[in-house]
Amino acid sequence: MGVRTNVSMDWKIGAAKAVGTSHSRLGESCQDNYDVATSPDGEWIAACISDGAGSAKHASIGSMMVSKRIARNLIDCAGRFGNHNHDARLRAEIALCIVTIHDELRQRDGDIADYNCTLVAALINRAGNGWLIHIGDGAAVGGKCIVKPDIEKSAEAWTEVVFSKPENGEYSNETYFITEPTWTDHLRITSFFGKDWLVLMSDGGMALAFRGLIPKSRFLGPVLARVARSENLDSACTDLENILSDPQADSVTDDDKSLIVIVSAGLATYDALDFTDDAPSQPKIPVASLSKNTTSSPVATDSSQAQRQDLVNAISDQSAGAETEENAFVRVRGLFFRTILFLALVVAAGLWIKHCNWL
Repeated sequence: MGVRTNVSMDWKIGAAKAVGTSHSRLGESCQDNYDVATSPDGEWIAACISDGAGSAKHASIGSMMVSKRIARNLIDCAGRFGNHNHDARLRAEIALCIVTIHDELRQRDGDIADYNCTLVAALINRAGNGWLIHIGDGAAVGGKCIVKPDIEKSAEAWTEVVFSKPENGEYSNETYFITEPTWTDHLRITSFFGKDWLVLMSDGGMALAFRGLIPKSRFLGPVLARVARSENLDSACTDLENILSDPQADSVTDDDKSLIVIVSAGLATYDALDFTDDAPSQPKIPVASLSKNTTSSPVATDSSQAQRQDLVNAISDQSAGAETEENAFVRVRGLFFRTILFLALVVAAGLWIKHCNWL
């Protein structure tokens, strides 16, 4: 896991992970891993998140190997690409990298299934062109910011969206892994052009950033702004780690959580970033309130705490919403079973009366 960057000033990067309570209460470490790398000339950024399967004995080792190897392989590929017309070549390069990973894992202890993990990756250049690479759950999403003419320093961020959605199995808690024999059936590569931002996330990170497949504006907007306005890589990563490890985040999901944010530095000029696909009843937080105070006064510390609390509140709102949806489901399910029981009693009574009349 790590971030190795020589990125141009056109982009800002933040990345972090946090262990979920489902693992921490058992004394286990975070099974998510990530890696970010850039080309020597700063033209390309490669990012990868891998989520180790909770049921796999060596999931953390598998996800660490996958994240490092895929990120480095993508940068090596980028150095050989003269332009963006290389979809088939990229697929071949990724396939070769995955086969090599499989060979190395088979030389380790246990079965390759002991290293089961997912893959969410991206390769993007200075112009905002690139690819999303995906196997399993988690998500990768990016978009372009369009200035709102009627609102000063405001932009709509949910435009020209590229979205690699999670792929689950028959049940919502099942998915596919890069280490499975059928991985070629589930490898998805999506090209994109002219994006201003990208966010990669494991399924735990997605639980914070989305409600289902609807973007959570009060989370994504401030997160993009925080990274865009960050003074350096360390501060951006620290901010994200604090958000992911907050107890309110654990109230939304008990899974490990990881995020990689790649954002155009130009987004720092906007005071608000909106996502129109967000739930209409959800209030927005102006990005202006999330700007860093660069003075050394005590106000800077208070502002930082307030900024973090805004994001915590956004996470808390999602937790409350999820609880309400769950309660509604329980009520509907109870009504359904009571109705079935009533109908069964009516049928049984009818059959009994018919039987008595026959006698």
